[in-house]
Amino acid sequence: MVKVKCKICGEEGYTAAPKVLKCECGGSFRVIREKREDRITTVDRSILDLFNFSNLINYGNN
Repeated sequence: MVKVKCKICGEEGYTAAPKVLKCECGGSFRVIREKREDRITTVDRSILDLFNFSNLINYGNN
């Protein structure tokens, strides 16, 4: 996702496709700020979630 601003009316918003979409006024978007990628990937986050969930289950059984 990137933060965009319309070149004509100045309306701001977020989109994943700034070059494809047009503003309601007919203007095109200009990218203001790109969101940086997280250092933890989705797979890493899933593994951490499973690990934390298993710890909760084990804690409840003790």
